[in-house]
Amino acid sequence: MDDHFQRVLGTSGAPEAGSAFIAAKDFAGARSGYVFTTRQGRTGYYRDGSGRKRGRGSEEEEGEGERHAKLARGGGRAGGGQKPLDAAAMLEQLEQERGITAEMDFELDLASLKTMLVSFEKKINRNQQLRVKYVDDPAKFLESEVALDSEIKQLFAVAAAPELFPDFVKLGAVTSLLGLLSHENTDISIGVIALLNELTDPETAEEAEEAVDTLVSALVEDQGLELLVQNLSRLDESTGDDAEGIQNTLAIIENLSDIRPSICADLCEKTGILKFLLMRLKVRKFDGNKLYASEILSILVQADTKNAQRLGDLSGTDGVDLLLQALSYYRKREPAGEEEQECVENMFNSLGAALLLSENQTKFRRSEGFELMLRCMREKNYAGTCAVKVIDFATANNPTNSERFVETGGLKVLFPAFMGNGVARPKKHRKRATDERRLAEAQVVSVLSTLAVQLSPESRRDCFPRFIAKFLEGDLEKVDRLVELFVEYDKAVKEYDRNPNAGEEDEEDDLDGIDPEIRLLAGRLSAGLDVLRQVSVVMATVAIHSPRARSRIQEKLHEKNRRPSEVKAILVGHAKDLLDKEGSDPADHSEEAHASSARPNEEKTKSMVASLAISFPTEVSEGEAAAAEEASAGAATEEASAGAAAAATD
Repeated sequence: MDDHFQRVLGTSGAPEAGSAFIAAKDFAGARSGYVFTTRQGRTGYYRDGSGRKRGRGSEEEEGEGERHAKLARGGGRAGGGQKPLDAAAMLEQLEQERGITAEMDFELDLASLKTMLVSFEKKINRNQQLRVKYVDDPAKFLESEVALDSEIKQLFAVAAAPELFPDFVKLGAVTSLLGLLSHENTDISIGVIALLNELTDPETAEEAEEAVDTLVSALVEDQGLELLVQNLSRLDESTGDDAEGIQNTLAIIENLSDIRPSICADLCEKTGILKFLLMRLKVRKFDGNKLYASEILSILVQADTKNAQRLGDLSGTDGVDLLLQALSYYRKREPAGEEEQECVENMFNSLGAALLLSENQTKFRRSEGFELMLRCMREKNYAGTCAVKVIDFATANNPTNSERFVETGGLKVLFPAFMGNGVARPKKHRKRATDERRLAEAQVVSVLSTLAVQLSPESRRDCFPRFIAKFLEGDLEKVDRLVELFVEYDKAVKEYDRNPNAGEEDEEDDLDGIDPEIRLLAGRLSAGLDVLRQVSVVMATVAIHSPRARSRIQEKLHEKNRRPSEVKAILVGHAKDLLDKEGSDPADHSEEAHASSARPNEEKTKSMVASLAISFPTEVSEGEAAAAEEASAGAATEEASAGAAAAATD
C-alpha cells in the first residue's frame, strides 16, 4: 500500500546534508533521534525534527500533487492548491497508532469472526463516505483507506479456519469483498484478490470439502468470476503490485478449476478470460505471468469441448489465429530456460486441444497453420518438436487438412524426421536426448499413420501417390525403417506382456479400482503398442499399393525372423479395439456438435483400418514371389519416375 499512497500524495523538499540523513533501503529497527521515511525519492533515516521545507512550491510541484490526487480519486476532478504531504511518514505514524498487523494472535471462532466482520463493514462504509465527501482531498480519506487495508489483512486468518466458511458467507463477507474489487484504489482490490486466493486454496478443500464448496458457490452466485476477470483490465503489470494482482487472479482461477472443474465452462462462457489470456501470450517478453497465462489457457481449453469451441470464435475474433500469432515468436527463437519451454509447450497443447474440433481444424488451415508448423520444424528448435504433435491433431480425421499438409511441402520436412534426423538439434544430455528422440519418433509415426488413412487415390493433386512414392526413394530405405520400427516396438510390447506388473509398485494407489483389462491395455499402449499399431497401418498401406515395397517388407521381416502374419495380427487387434470403442464411452458423445462433425471421418478411419487388416498380404508362394519380382522390375521404372516427380514437388 505504501507505494500507492506515495504516488497519491507525492513528496517535496530536500533532506538536510550530513548526519541529518542515513540512507537505508529497508526499515532496520528504531534509531534514537531518527525517523524512517522517504523524502523526495530518497529512503532512509531522517533526523527527527530536522523538518522539511513545506509550502505550495512551484507550479510544477502543484501540478504533480494534482496528478497524484487525480490518481487516488480514480480519474475524478482535481483540486488545486493542496500541500504536498509526506505519505510514508503519515503511513508509519498511522500504522503505529492503530497497531496494524497482518497476523492474528488469537484463535478465530464464530464470535471473533462476527466482531471482525462488523469492524470490516464499518471500515468499508467509512472509507466510502470520506471518499465521496472529500473527493478532491486524498489526505482526508487516507487514514480510512489504511484502516480498510488493515481489516482485509486481518481476514487472512479466516483461511486457516475453513469450518467458519459457511458463516463467513452467511454474514455477507463474500459479497462485500467482491464489491471491493472495483475500489478506486487498485491496491485495495489487489489485497482482496490475495485474500480470495488464500481462501480458495485446493489443499483447504481437501480438508473441508463442504465448507469450501459453500464459499465457491457464493463466489459464483455473486458474479465473482465476472468481477475478477473485469478487474484484470485495470491492472498495470509494469508495477510490481499490479503484476502480483494478475498472478493471484490467475491462481484463483486455477484453484476454482481444481475444486470444481465445471466452473471452467462457466468462466469461459460468462467472461472474456480466453481473449485476455491470448492477448497476454502475444506479449513477447517472458515472465512468470506469461507462464501462468499459458497454464490457465491449457487447463481451460482441455477442460471442456465448449471452451475449445469458444476459443475458435471469441465474439468474432479467431482465437486459433491469435494463438498462432503468439507461437510465431518462437519459430526461430529458442526458449531461454525450462520455464519458458513449459510456456511454449502449454501454448502448443492448447492449440492441439482446440484442434480436436473440425471447425478449428478449418480455421487452422485457413490461418496458414501448416505453413507455420513446417517452418518451426525446419528451424530444428524446441518449437519444432511441439509442432509435429499439432500437425497430428490438425490432420486427424480430416482428409482436406491431410491434403493441405502434403500440398504445403510437408512430406519433405516430415520424412527426414522419420529417418532419424529429428526436428530438434541433439541435446548433450544423453538420456534426455534419447527420451526426446523416442517422443518425436512416436509423433512422426502418428502423422504418417494419419496420412495413410486420410489420403486416398482420389485425393486432389496426386497427394496419395506422392505419399507412397516417398517410401520408394533411396533404395527403399524408408520401407526398411518401417520394418525396423515394427520389430523394435513389437519387442518392447512383448517384454511388457512377459512382466506386466513391473514398475507398478509406485503406482499402486493410482491403479486401485481400475478394471484389470483396461489396466493391461493401458500398460501395453504405454509400452509401445500404440506406435506399433501406427507403424503397421503405414506398412500395410505401402505394401498394398506397391508390389515392390511389399516384396521388400516381406524380405526384411524374414531377415529378422518375423512373419507378415504378425503385422496382420496387430492390424486385426487394432481394428477390433476401434470397433469395440464405438458406443462404449458415453462421454465420447457428450458434445453433440463435436460428435456430429467428427463422426463421419472417424468412421472412415475405422473402416480403413479394418480394410487394411483384411487386405494386408501375408505369405506368398514361390510362383507369386517370382511373378512379383518380375513385375516389380517393370514397376520400378514407373515408380521411380513417380518418385522423381514427387521429389520435384515436395
